[in-house]
Amino acid sequence: MRTAAAAAALLLLLLPWVLPAHAAAAGNGSCARSCGGLTVRYPFGFSPGCEIRLGCDQAANGAAAWLGAAREMGLLVRNVTARALVLTLPPDCTRRLNASVDALFSGNYAPGTQNTLLVSSCNCAARPGNCSVPPASYLNGSSHCFHGANAENFGCVSPPLPPRGNRFLDETEIRALGSECTGLVSAASYWDAPAPAVLLGVMELEWWMGGPCSCAPNASCTRLTTPAAGQGFRCECREGFEGDGFADGTGCRRGQCTARYSINCCLISSPVSCVVG
Repeated sequence: MRTAAAAAALLLLLLPWVLPAHAAAAGNGSCARSCGGLTVRYPFGFSPGCEIRLGCDQAANGAAAWLGAAREMGLLVRNVTARALVLTLPPDCTRRLNASVDALFSGNYAPGTQNTLLVSSCNCAARPGNCSVPPASYLNGSSHCFHGANAENFGCVSPPLPPRGNRFLDETEIRALGSECTGLVSAASYWDAPAPAVLLGVMELEWWMGGPCSCAPNASCTRLTTPAAGQGFRCECREGFEGDGFADGTGCRRGQCTARYSINCCLISSPVSCVVG
């Protein structure tokens, strides 16, 4: 299991697309890309006109973003990177599996096979407790899980580690799981860099835009096959340039510094996690 220091080192690899509100975000003029203290880059936003919409709550203690119909589902957006939505799933035995699947799979993102799901209220005959990490490792005093004689029946959906074969979890299989287990308690995500590790309470969703590549000059295109067997792509500015990389977004502009690991320079192509101040 990862130490606190190693976990902090891992987070340095996340390329933050969630920025302070004063950082500029362009693209579709009908899309609200800011909410409270948060601003996100194309194609993300917080209103119906956005290409990939996130929920947002302008709470007194700071704005929070999430997926799904309501923040109460607990699918909280921890980070948005150049390839993934990184979610925090606080352990909660009242989170419904079927409603969560509706939020986690869309035409623009889906969970990758590096994720393990911890499910609850399972039919023991149908879903044995096959968890490599004990369920108690996920839980805390606010998880609303029963113990003792009325303890939850837990199960895990765990792809091989490291993941092999399919790029995404099978939505049909996860939906069918709803007939065996009714709760999605939490998740864990496997990371292979900087060292192999499993992060509890975390889920990673890979995102894309549909269709053939449509990137700006000085951007590279990553093509992929979506879970529905369609075309998908992502754009990323080449080293030395900054922006979202998309032809319909802000594109790419030359960066103000060339130091790849400078804490004062936020390059989209850089692995350094930094916040524009």
